[in-house]
Amino acid sequence: MAVRTRSGRGGASLGFTLVELLVVIAIIGVLVALLLPAVQAAREAARRNQCLNNFKQLGLAMQNHHDTFKYLPVDVNGQKYARGVLYLQLLPFMEGSTIRSAYNFSVAATNEANLALLSREEPMLRCPSDESQIHVAGGNDKGGDRKTSYGINYGYGNYGQLAANVARRGPFWANPGIAAGGLNADAAKSEFWPRYGDHSGQRVNYKQVSDGLSNTYLQFEMKQVPSEEKENNDRRARAWIYGAGSIQLSTRMAPNSSAADATACTTNNDSIAPCADKSGNFPVFVVGARSQHSGGVNASKCDGSAEFVSDGIDLTAWRSQSTMAGDDPPLYEVDPEGNGL
Repeated sequence: MAVRTRSGRGGASLGFTLVELLVVIAIIGVLVALLLPAVQAAREAARRNQCLNNFKQLGLAMQNHHDTFKYLPVDVNGQKYARGVLYLQLLPFMEGSTIRSAYNFSVAATNEANLALLSREEPMLRCPSDESQIHVAGGNDKGGDRKTSYGINYGYGNYGQLAANVARRGPFWANPGIAAGGLNADAAKSEFWPRYGDHSGQRVNYKQVSDGLSNTYLQFEMKQVPSEEKENNDRRARAWIYGAGSIQLSTRMAPNSSAADATACTTNNDSIAPCADKSGNFPVFVVGARSQHSGGVNASKCDGSAEFVSDGIDLTAWRSQSTMAGDDPPLYEVDPEGNGL
């Protein structure tokens, strides 16, 4: 006898019902919702680790500069062709740099050929978590200089406090023309070790870091902010063109502080890094360490190591590790306004 196969409405269904399909879609949605934060967290962890690796590469470049010249690069202004800019001094020691072999040190950084180079992104100078920005020079058609995610340790306090007290200073403090103790600008320059004959800067040998290389910060992370020379001028994070209050960072403020940076900046960038525009008022300049990471910033030490520093770090420890001599300031001395910066 032949066996018949049932079909039609009475036959077995081989597909999904609409309800079953909706249930499967809902389950997939829940799984994605559960997994996505974990994936994003893993990606951010990888970006943060790359930030640390960049710090280590920059620290190695600093050490190679120190081995060659017996001191760290000097953050100074006024040199012919702007050769005193710290990152330009460091450029020959940055292995793998896309800029160093083509940069022309015999002309100014703002020369058309060099400016075209400086508008390129230098991977070692950007944290992957940070959005790359460029300082536009006089209009989009004239190019500009690329910014950085890595500032240098100036110590604790604003520029006026740093000028008045050697004990506050970090390894990159340079005299911005502020006279301490009633001295005029020329006399103030003589307070610092001269690297160049007619310009001053603090020239630091590792032997001067009496607190120990592993106990003294070298660099801090900072946020890049967009800027344009005339309409939206914000000098923060400019790496290649010297400007006081650009990459010179202070521990007066805690990491990722809500307090505003005081420098030549624009409040248009408050959502990225709060600004109190103090253009031209150098003694009150102070720029803090900031990052796109949750809960803290990356930082490097003079021994070449790098670490993640929590936003909640004890302020005394934060500040004392930013000096070369471990000076521990009372809070009122660093923050005379009493606002907890």
